[in-house]
Amino acid sequence: MKTKPELRLGLINNAILSLGSMQAAKVELALLLLKGPAVAYEFHRRLFAMSGTNDGMRALKVAEDLGVLPRRQIEPVADSEKVGRMLREQIQLAANLGLAATPSFVAGGIGVLGYPGPKTIGRFVAALDRCGEVVCPS
Repeated sequence: MKTKPELRLGLINNAILSLGSMQAAKVELALLLLKGPAVAYEFHRRLFAMSGTNDGMRALKVAEDLGVLPRRQIEPVADSEKVGRMLREQIQLAANLGLAATPSFVAGGIGVLGYPGPKTIGRFVAALDRCGEVVCPS
């Protein structure tokens, strides 16, 4: 993304590991609705840079530490029906794409389970630029 600023990144919460992962995903979606994609992405980066298990309490702490909104404004949105519906739609999308691991990626209509590393992702992007496919025919 640093070398290709026009590249679009979309995060889909595939919160299938635990109730805690669902709670954390709801906090991220609440931030997306309240403050937009840049704040939600910064939250995502900070939360997943931490070791250990993510849950609702940890997610609310990270969100509050961003300094953009107090917890009392985040919680009701995270618990709203709209956020619940968004999360269910994202989980269904991940299931439809066959993404059963976290993280997973989709590039050029191909699902990639797990993190293949920055070089491999760079090769996917370069191939998509060259031929419109994740792997160019020889």
